[in-house]
Amino acid sequence: MDQQPMDTPISKMKSPRSFYRMIMMVALILIVVGFGYLLVNKAGTYKEVNTFNPDVYHAVFMSNGQVYFGKITSMTKEFATVEDIYYLQRTAAPIQPIGEDDEIVDPDSEIQLVKLGGEIHRPTNRMDINRDHLLFIEELRSDSRIVTTILEGKF
Repeated sequence: MDQQPMDTPISKMKSPRSFYRMIMMVALILIVVGFGYLLVNKAGTYKEVNTFNPDVYHAVFMSNGQVYFGKITSMTKEFATVEDIYYLQRTAAPIQPIGEDDEIVDPDSEIQLVKLGGEIHRPTNRMDINRDHLLFIEELRSDSRIVTTILEGKF
C-alpha cells in the first residue's frame, strides 16, 4: 500500500516572507486608522462652527439656571464666546425673614437688566462659556423687550 504524504499544518504554513508582509499590512492599516482618528477628533484647533449671526442678540441658557443675553461672536467645539453681555437681576430686598435661612421676597419686586462689567470683580464684557454648561441658545428678535431695552440704554 502506497502511503501518500499527509497534509500537516507545517506543510500548509506559508513562507516567513508572507508572514512579515501580513504584519506590515496590519501595521499600515492601524497607522492610517490612527491618523484618521487624530484628524477627526484631536487635531489641534477645531474649526469654528459659528452658525450664529454675530450682529443680533441671543439668549444663552446655562445649566445652572442663569440666562445671559449677548452677541455670540464665535463658537468652537469647546467654547462659545459671548460679548456685549447682559443678565436679569431681582432688585427688591426681602420683606421679612421667617427663619434664619428663609426669606420672603416682595412679589412686587422688579427685575432689572444688568450689563456685565459693573460687578465687584470688574469683568470685561466678554465671556468664554464652556459648551458643556450650555442648555440651549435662542436668537432674539429685534422687537424683544430685552433687545429694545439694551438698544435704548434703559438698564
